[in-house]
Amino acid sequence: MRTSLHIALLGILCVSCGERPAIEKPEDLIPEDAMEEILYELALIDGVEGQDRELLKKLGNNRSDYIYAKYAIDSLQLAKSNIYYAADPESFAKLYQRIEDRFAALRDTLNTRMKKKNEKTSANKEAKSRVDSVEWIKKN
Repeated sequence: MRTSLHIALLGILCVSCGERPAIEKPEDLIPEDAMEEILYELALIDGVEGQDRELLKKLGNNRSDYIYAKYAIDSLQLAKSNIYYAADPESFAKLYQRIEDRFAALRDTLNTRMKKKNEKTSANKEAKSRVDSVEWIKKN
């Protein structure tokens, strides 16, 4: 998240200062849907940082290298693409809104799964408790 946040802030800073000429489209521009995936994964990896150290060990010390290899891009291509997309703040905001919506959907899915798991665990405990009570009555 820090990496993507820094890139986003750099892009916004570059394009937000006064009158500016239009940003030329880079030759190696990352398509918008791929850019969304990259930013989503960077944010997801940063979010996992405090939760699952084992996953981060699999990704190695430099998580950006994982993203660069997965999407066959380099840091300059990512930075140029980010600056290009940030030049249009409305589109850039929509891009980040889609990422935020994906996280909201993921959160809702995980909450639903946890609720079902907890209900199942509670039902299993209750059933075991009933069996234990019957066993106790039979013994006494």
